[in-house]
Amino acid sequence: FIIKRALYNKIKIPMSLKFYWKKSREMEHIIDLQEIYKNWVFNSFSSLDLVCNFLWITSPKEKWINGSQVQEFYDNKKEKEIFEYCERDVKATIEVYNYFLTYNIV
Repeated sequence: FIIKRALYNKIKIPMSLKFYWKKSREMEHIIDLQEIYKNWVFNSFSSLDLVCNFLWITSPKEKWINGSQVQEFYDNKKEKEIFEYCERDVKATIEVYNYFLTYNIV
């Protein structure tokens, strides 16, 4: 709860409160943001949309397609929209990662 409130209020997390949920050998080269916000900061179900809204980051899902509609867009030859959807997800993920770096989460 303390860490969640600190994130929400943009307070840096002290090292003493950083809990590592994985073994160090699993964290050497990959940081899985889903694992961070799913199993540590938020609840057992977290989406990029939920995390973006919580951290005051513009959600890539607003006014656009979501993952469940990609096949439909592909079938209707709307590859450009799929590309833009994926690009927004990547940009939002980078923003979440940078936020976590700023507040000493990763």
